[in-house]
Amino acid sequence: MSYAIDYKYINMLSPRLERFGWKKKNVAICRCPMCGDSSRKKAKKRFYFYEDKSKFYVKCHNCSYCTVFGKFLEYMDGNLYKEYSLE
Repeated sequence: MSYAIDYKYINMLSPRLERFGWKKKNVAICRCPMCGDSSRKKAKKRFYFYEDKSKFYVKCHNCSYCTVFGKFLEYMDGNLYKEYSLE
C-alpha cells in the first residue's frame, strides 16, 4: 500500500490505541496492544509506527512484535482491514 493510504488507516485505528500520538510526520507511538508495555508505569509507550520505503511498519521495543501495518490492522480490526485491502 502507499504511504497516504497507510497514514489514513493508522489515523482511523488510532482512537483504539492507548496514548497514541504522532512524533513526526512519519513516526507515531502508543502503548503496545500486544504486551501492554508496563503494568506499573502507564505512561510508557514503546509501540512505534514508522515509514520505510513508502510503507508503514509497526514495532514494539518491549515484546519485539514487528510486522507490516496491513498485518497489524488485520489483527486489530478485520472489517477495517477489508476496506484497507480494497483501496
